[in-house]
Amino acid sequence: MRLSLSRAALLAIVTCMAAAVSTALIGGAAPAQEMAGTGCTACHQGIEEMHPWATVTCVQCHGGNDRAAKKEEAHVLPRQRPPGDERVLGQQWDTESTRFLDPGNLRVASLSCGPCHAKSVDDTMHSLHATTSGHLGDGLYENGVVSERHPAVSVFNVRDSLPDDAPRPLGAVPFLRQIGAFASGGEREKLSTHFTDLPRKACMQCHLWSRGRAVRGRAGMDGDYRGEGCTACHVAYADDGLSQSKDPVVDKFEPGHPREHRMVRFPPTDVCVRCHYGDASIGLSFRGLAQPVPGMPQTPDAPGLHRKRMNGAYYIDDPAASPADVHHQKGMHCVDCHTRNDVMGDGFLYRRMEDQVEIECESCHGTADAYATGTTRKGTKLTHIEKRDDGWWMKGRVDGTLHRVKQARDVVRPGSADYNSAAAMAMSSGDHAKLACYVCHSAWNPNFFGFHFDRNEAFTQLDLLAGTRTPGRVTTQEKVFSTFKNFYVGWDSRGRLAPYMVGFSSMATIHDKDGAIQAEQELPVTRAGLSGMTMIHHQTHTTTARARQCAECHRSPAALGRGSANFRLAREFVAIGGDAGLRIVAIDRKTPGNTALVAALPIPQVRAVAYINDRLTGRASLCYAASPEEGLVVVDVASPGFPRVIDRVEGACVSPEALIVAGSRLYLADGEGGVRVFDISQPTKPRQIGDVKLPAYGLSLDGPWMFVAAGVRGLVALDVRDAVPRVLGEGIAPGGSTSPADCRSVATLFQYSRPHPDLLEGPRSKARNLAAVGTTAQGVFLCDVTEPAQPRVLARVPGDMLANPSVTGVALTTLYELGSEGGAIPSRERDLLVFAHPTPFPGLALFDVTEPVAPQFVGVTEVRAGGRALRLARVYNPPFLQTYAITVDPAGAQLVDISRPSKPVVAASVAGLPLGRCADIEEFPLDRAVDADGKPILDVSHEGARWLTRSEYLRVLGAPILTERGALEPPGAVK
Repeated sequence: MRLSLSRAALLAIVTCMAAAVSTALIGGAAPAQEMAGTGCTACHQGIEEMHPWATVTCVQCHGGNDRAAKKEEAHVLPRQRPPGDERVLGQQWDTESTRFLDPGNLRVASLSCGPCHAKSVDDTMHSLHATTSGHLGDGLYENGVVSERHPAVSVFNVRDSLPDDAPRPLGAVPFLRQIGAFASGGEREKLSTHFTDLPRKACMQCHLWSRGRAVRGRAGMDGDYRGEGCTACHVAYADDGLSQSKDPVVDKFEPGHPREHRMVRFPPTDVCVRCHYGDASIGLSFRGLAQPVPGMPQTPDAPGLHRKRMNGAYYIDDPAASPADVHHQKGMHCVDCHTRNDVMGDGFLYRRMEDQVEIECESCHGTADAYATGTTRKGTKLTHIEKRDDGWWMKGRVDGTLHRVKQARDVVRPGSADYNSAAAMAMSSGDHAKLACYVCHSAWNPNFFGFHFDRNEAFTQLDLLAGTRTPGRVTTQEKVFSTFKNFYVGWDSRGRLAPYMVGFSSMATIHDKDGAIQAEQELPVTRAGLSGMTMIHHQTHTTTARARQCAECHRSPAALGRGSANFRLAREFVAIGGDAGLRIVAIDRKTPGNTALVAALPIPQVRAVAYINDRLTGRASLCYAASPEEGLVVVDVASPGFPRVIDRVEGACVSPEALIVAGSRLYLADGEGGVRVFDISQPTKPRQIGDVKLPAYGLSLDGPWMFVAAGVRGLVALDVRDAVPRVLGEGIAPGGSTSPADCRSVATLFQYSRPHPDLLEGPRSKARNLAAVGTTAQGVFLCDVTEPAQPRVLARVPGDMLANPSVTGVALTTLYELGSEGGAIPSRERDLLVFAHPTPFPGLALFDVTEPVAPQFVGVTEVRAGGRALRLARVYNPPFLQTYAITVDPAGAQLVDISRPSKPVVAASVAGLPLGRCADIEEFPLDRAVDADGKPILDVSHEGARWLTRSEYLRVLGAPILTERGALEPPGAVK
């Protein structure tokens, strides 16, 4: 307890005495006078009862003079004119007029609410809703401003009432200090210097000291109108902020007034979401909504969008992509789960959400081993939960509706009406007891990789705490990659596995006072020397009774932070190899037609290239080039305009076809010479340490599995955990045993399950690891390689559309395609197969493989003849993400813009690259948290939270899983 029993008793006595004295001084007979048409109600006739639970006069809440006959004498007039913008006013701002306008404002709540609710007011003043400490601290850590993961920062300086050395709950601190302003004397070239300007100019509108953007009188802020402090939760506002009160004198046309002059004891969900629609967007997710993708049409006519504009946007409202949480669909509200302490705090100061929030799924649903106790993890009794003879029931706090609460124990108990055999197999596992319930039961996860903020010192902007304009305009509403399908899991700060999501990990572009760019798309680095483009564990608030599939963790390295084919942010340069040597090409983001050759290095017959991209910036310092004449050549590209050879391994290859860098190893596909493995722990001194004798023309690495396009031998899967890879099986020949296909290229992509498009608890789509295998004469084969040792052919592309196409390069990616304004073309996230084919005509083809058993043609464009390679580059040109397919041919290279897959367009042709054969791109994988050696890349901003270690990760991938037949089968790959 925060107070001793004697102090608590004393506080209660003083509180009651203060309330009684206050009532006596103001006039206890005021309500009767008002009913008679005198006092306040002489003008405000018909006004609703604000506080129906106890007799409270108007003056007790608002102040003023209820005996005055004139409005100017009865009302409290402001001593100074309010600024009329969204700045956060000082804690002592004109308290009398502040109280008159909004008695629940935190600046005056101790005067109006405090006489009867002293502890509640005190607790709220110390809660995360008031301090927003966690959000502010995460940003400071992720951007390298501070070295402590949880700095003690807040909107205002605040202390608790205990001595500094007094015992406190885990995570609580004695004080928080106001977040500092931008320091102009900082190191100008560091992102950490410029980030300090962002919180005070763009992040001060989501706490209880502020009304956010929807200041009174400002129209068009639908969904943002709310009070400050107690009234933010306990007084409801209409979406448009207009009053519907029966009070005849309230302005019915001025936005910013409560819906009615009436408090609610338990706020419904539509009150909570006045604030909870940003950051992790849990208020949106809970209702089945999602933030729009940048560039998405913003009109109520567009399919898949909500028909009403809220918070300045038409939200995605598509049950097939973003179904509402099952609790919301059953009519429950936020307060049916979240306790008073979750929302208002317990009086202590916390620096992260998980320390204040006490509710858990187990509080109501119990565990596989025990029934619920109806108490939170901090011991708070849930009085609206009770056990009856016919089970556990919850009484809705908002509307009194009874909801049956299914018990996890009954789900795994044979003979129970709720028994589920598949769930019993999963939930009864010892290791699964370490999982948060919402790992398996999250229907979808909104992720926006690569938030981008821009700071321009040529302009000024309002510092929301100081109330003055200072140099530096910051904008933050820019997102790079958007996805609702991908799924990530790591350890949370309490030692449980939980879903990981992008928070507010931001890169930055900085302009000086003349508008010149000082830094462009600079990525943050924490004081620990790791990337600040982080993810963090979340309760996704997208719960569904239908669980995800086992493969989504146990066969997906990407889900465990090992990166995917998606979300790779291209940097500036492309390395292109060919018979005439190595060339460096610079991509012009804003004007791709200006993409140009910047350097050349005369290495003969370069057949494969691979960059070593910096783990923090994505920019390359070294490049490997494989040549049958020169061997494996190490090239310094730290100065891209002046590449130079610094070493070579002669005789390292005979017929090189592909190179892959993976941590301290380099894999080389050497045609009929097999797969060669090099140790590059000293990057400038590669050393061969193993090989596999099988044909190797194309490689795709996915965690511990390497997929090899092995010519007529087909597709072969290798286990590459050890220096000498192990063949998991003899592979498959997609063309059949009598006429095997000549497999020359391969790409892989994990496809996570998706909600049923029509049924709330209908079966999800199948989760699988998909491989695309390009052949010399039979097109592309799509294969299910979820069990790496047991690949299965799903379909052939393009079927009969192209007669026996020869495929020279394949790629798989997920792309959020933007629809049309009129709605004829819907916006949708889909998986695409891209492949280059020189015959029967030179072209680039795109197919939708979201359902790979039935691939759908999307688009095709002509490219120059003789294309020999294909790479995808995801380029961010604010505010849009552009996807380019880079093809290499004997005349040079081409950039094909496939951002609209149905209309691919050649955006640039680069000459000066004679007899080109291969390419690699500088890029930063935004969803790769851990490298191939198990070393962390992304930092985690919460103490105790982390990604899986290498041994844990391999153990998860090696577990047997439930198959479509309902049987447990081992992977055959990792044992």
